[in-house]
Amino acid sequence: MARAIIFDFDLTLADPTKGTIECVNFALERLGLPHADDEQIKRTIGLSLEDTFLRLTEQTKSQDVSLFISSFVERADQVMAELTLVFDSVPATTRRLSEMGFELGIVSTKFRYRIEEILAREGLLDRFRVIIGGEDVNEHKPHPSGLIAAMSRMQVDTDDVRYVGDSTVDALAAERAKVPFIAVLSGTTSETEFNETAKIAVIDDISTLPRLLRVQSRVQGGRAARRNTANPVTEIDAIGSLALCCKMPIDLQPSMPVARVCAVLADSAETLADAKERLAECFGPLRAASATYNFDFTSYYEAEMGAGLRKQLVCFAERIDPAELAAVKAQTMVLERAMSLGRGRRANIDPGLLSIESLVLATTKCAGHRVCIAPQLYAEVTLLYQRGRYRPLEWTYPDYRGDEVQRFLLEVRSWLLAVRG
Repeated sequence: MARAIIFDFDLTLADPTKGTIECVNFALERLGLPHADDEQIKRTIGLSLEDTFLRLTEQTKSQDVSLFISSFVERADQVMAELTLVFDSVPATTRRLSEMGFELGIVSTKFRYRIEEILAREGLLDRFRVIIGGEDVNEHKPHPSGLIAAMSRMQVDTDDVRYVGDSTVDALAAERAKVPFIAVLSGTTSETEFNETAKIAVIDDISTLPRLLRVQSRVQGGRAARRNTANPVTEIDAIGSLALCCKMPIDLQPSMPVARVCAVLADSAETLADAKERLAECFGPLRAASATYNFDFTSYYEAEMGAGLRKQLVCFAERIDPAELAAVKAQTMVLERAMSLGRGRRANIDPGLLSIESLVLATTKCAGHRVCIAPQLYAEVTLLYQRGRYRPLEWTYPDYRGDEVQRFLLEVRSWLLAVRG
């Protein structure tokens, strides 16, 4: 079970793009070479300075390499810290990981003294027990010496640590150090490029890391309990993380990430707001929400929740693997109970997956058109996208046929198309 998290720095915890472009072009200019393209320079972030020079110029003359490195460092000492911006999610995420009991470290090709200056400026330096920079090792990534040194100082084994990075170089370093790797898409490496690397997860942003580690901790710690209980929530804690934690015996096409949505039915505006706040704590910030509408299509819920019910659909900023649906449903069931205050439910939360092709909802109710995805949990294709709309099926509930829901779903679909590229 993980006890320590080690991060890459550039494009994982901070954006050094402006500083890197400035320093690279300063060094090239001193060599009498033309400035490099900004995007080409950005693709070298995370490489050693020697590899950066070779990548940009294809020149191997040792004297030129040395002059490039010394010139880069000279300019970087002047401007790099000021031009490097820590990502907005880093303060809250590192605080949460520390509260969860994880020790934090950094392994980077960036010089340690520069990382320390940036973190000290942001008030974050004391959150990291170990920082291994470019001046601390003889071999840079993808050589594993940095990770090995960090683990030695943190007194952890390979099974106790996770390495989080934004590039395939980071992934290769982790593989060579025999450390589980978590890829983050905050750099220039696409999700497709990570397909060929060894990893246990791909996340959009490090803000999702605490939730991922919490789920994986339950996977590792809950197997015995699941064998001896009929509680569906306990039994399926691990289901949604199967794709993250298991290696298939054959190569399978990876699932396309989808939008996680929840339909929230509440007995009051206050309960609706409370439910959304709790959902954001579980699944991260909301990206979009439908208009709130009166739920008067059926009286099914009135005996438990009363009359005058209101409903709203919400979408979260983090896309997920479709295999996580059962685990998401389990979490919303726990949330419903927590909000009940010992009485009947005050909110009914139906989680689902929205793709560009369909809306799939999770439910505890068995029916002929629903597929079992975990003990006592089922999935239903509620809407299919055809001819510019999400079209209802024979069993689709009336409120999902309305214009408010359609507008919301089409807005989220546009986002999915944009991020899919």
